[in-house]
Amino acid sequence: MKDSKRINELIFYLTNNNEFIQAEEIASFLHVSKKTVYRLVKKINDENSAPLIISQRGAGYKLNYQYYMQNKENLELMNSSLTNV
Repeated sequence: MKDSKRINELIFYLTNNNEFIQAEEIASFLHVSKKTVYRLVKKINDENSAPLIISQRGAGYKLNYQYYMQNKENLELMNSSLTNV
């Protein structure tokens, strides 16, 4: 599975959960390792001016809804460009 598809699935999964989600749960959902989850989160956050995914040690990951909603259109363009690579 390509990173762009995994990124879309990760963002979709986080948009449907308001609570912090452990990397193990995300990895299980995506059928990948925890290390892959860490890499995907880093890639997503590195491509944005502010963290799209908030991480909290011991709690897991959560979508930064304020940033997501402000930049939803730009994020969709970014995802479509990743898909075309």
